[in-house]
Amino acid sequence: MNLNFKTLVGALAVLSIASCSKNDVFDAEQAAANEIAQKKSTFENNFVAKYGQVAPTQSWDFSTNQQRLGTRGEGNQIVTTIVDGLDFGKISYPVIGTDKNGNYIYGIKGTKNNTLLSAITKVLPEGTKHQGETVTLVAPSNSFTIYPLTCQGAWTHDLMVKVGNSKPVTVYQKDWIDYSVPYANGTTFSDGSKARMRGLYVEAPIGTPIEIYLDNICEWSQTWGQWQYSRKKAAGTSNGQAIYVEVGNDVKPEGVTLVEGAIVKYIGIEDNPKGDLDYNDVVLAVVGNPDVPEEIKIEKDEYQVPVSVTKRYMMEDLGSTDDFDFNDVVVDVTETTVYTHKVTIVNGVKESDVVIDTKKTQKAVVRHLGGILPFQLTIGETTLPEMGSEATWKTNPDTEYEVKGWNPAQNNVSVTVKSTESQMYNVTNKFPKEGEFPMMFACDPEIEWAAERQGFDFSQFPGYKGE
Repeated sequence: MNLNFKTLVGALAVLSIASCSKNDVFDAEQAAANEIAQKKSTFENNFVAKYGQVAPTQSWDFSTNQQRLGTRGEGNQIVTTIVDGLDFGKISYPVIGTDKNGNYIYGIKGTKNNTLLSAITKVLPEGTKHQGETVTLVAPSNSFTIYPLTCQGAWTHDLMVKVGNSKPVTVYQKDWIDYSVPYANGTTFSDGSKARMRGLYVEAPIGTPIEIYLDNICEWSQTWGQWQYSRKKAAGTSNGQAIYVEVGNDVKPEGVTLVEGAIVKYIGIEDNPKGDLDYNDVVLAVVGNPDVPEEIKIEKDEYQVPVSVTKRYMMEDLGSTDDFDFNDVVVDVTETTVYTHKVTIVNGVKESDVVIDTKKTQKAVVRHLGGILPFQLTIGETTLPEMGSEATWKTNPDTEYEVKGWNPAQNNVSVTVKSTESQMYNVTNKFPKEGEFPMMFACDPEIEWAAERQGFDFSQFPGYKGE
């Protein structure tokens, strides 16, 4: 009887202690939750006081380097003909020498863009041989424009540009057979007509194949007073009859709006693989905004295109409610996709270009740790080791981690902050939706984080709608 009573008292005591422990834990969790809610509310109020109210449509992804990632289909590109082309003003053709047969060699001079014409003449002089390679051009992460500069030779042709697997676009048609001078856009012929060599604006997903070539090449000759012609194989990038030539980045087309840091390259096309191989039969300027298409060599009818997108995420850990430097965690996340293309080239033109293999890798590089609270980053399906607090000073900047499951379009990145008081993971900050208050944002990796306790300048982003 006494034993049972003692046992019952002991059991009730254990239950009472257990009940109190659960309540204590619950109270601690609730207190932490209340504190976090209060901190977030204060953070939002202070944010409004500094930056103004957040617009309902405000996106916190300010990155630009993935703007045209995606399917390389006809619906994801813009190809627009520029009616006027490049203006050379009044054009003349001074004699600059003679060939081996004593015939005059004419140069070209315009009242506009004369520096450019002179530079092209120097880098692609008549009779100087060049060696082309079978290549494909791939679209950069920005738009670019193609401007025909000069064309010469007795062979008529059509200048074609093919973007992805879309129907080729005819930039201009050369229907004159006079080869005595290198004609430029706007040249006036004896019958009063003018050479009309229009430009072409191209915007396509990064990595899209771009082909530039001459088609419908015809050699004209007179037999018994009658003009006759024979059709030739197409000539261009896909069969080694087009090359990039550089004349120096200081030589830029006049009358063309150039973005800061714009790259301008020049393409020389040879219309006859058995001819003089001077690659000046057609000369084009390729103007980037700021980059131009990249050359990739085609080997054994295949080539590989690596396409990368990088975003920089800058984060606050809520260690302070009036701190908007967004430098507590700075991490760059990169996805690299390597596309293997198989091509079929018929009569100098790519008849087909298909992706036969795709390989994708992802990595994260921690660039800066400026907070005082320990935390863990989750990027896609990967949670990185705990960092922050004392580990802040032990973590080497530019530490790289392999990750997987990151979706650049969805920004599936979060940071879980650990309170130093309760030693419990009690707050997780996810990438904000449109109109939400940001605990993090995304931008291009070239953007620098703010100095400690200095509010980040969002006004540098075109997409920022703040006051």
